Amino acid sequence: MTQRLTDPPAASVLLADARWIEALLTGPFAVALGTISIALVGLAMLGGHVSVRRAGQVLLGCVLLFGAPQLARGLREAAGGDAVPPAPVPVSAGVTIPDKLPRRPDTPSADPYAGASVPPPR
Repeated sequence: MTQRLTDPPAASVLLADARWIEALLTGPFAVALGTISIALVGLAMLGGHVSVRRAGQVLLGCVLLFGAPQLARGLREAAGGDAVPPAPVPVSAGVTIPDKLPRRPDTPSADPYAGASVPPPR
């Protein structure tokens, strides 16, 4: 997973763990397990070993697990909130950077940093 600019710093161990668990529960491995479980429950239901109620519970659990991000987004929109939280305002929003830095009078070149650490040649 890549980190977006709007994400908090990755210094939080809990946040990194939560994202790892989220990726594990909604990633390709979980989708494969969900598909296999629904297929096995369907076969067991056809054989008369599982009730329709239990098969429905398994199906509903898979729908809730894999549809959780969409359900949360829909509930947030229904509550009147934004689907995506607004991006934080950068701290340096009011700071302007000049196009050209002022040149030191004792520096013969156009480079504003020439001679900054070493005295100019005589």
